[in-house]
Amino acid sequence: MRRGAPLIDAIRRRPLLLKHLFIVCLGCIASTSLAVPDGAPAHDVVSSIPFGWSLFGLIGSCGLALACKAVARRFLERDSDYYER
Repeated sequence: MRRGAPLIDAIRRRPLLLKHLFIVCLGCIASTSLAVPDGAPAHDVVSSIPFGWSLFGLIGSCGLALACKAVARRFLERDSDYYER
């Protein structure tokens, strides 16, 4: 028997709890970027924007997901009658 199976089963039984914990963690990370000044001057545009690096990561990950979806659709998707030929 796998060791992680009880944890995975518990997460599957309560998906809304996992979603809320994820949102709370993201909020803590984002609020820390505002509450804790680093004291160093900004060397680039992204560092001078509040939540700049958080937005950079969000936009980058969404862009990567869309690019992967487009590549998968182009190369992996087959016609519905593929197996009938």
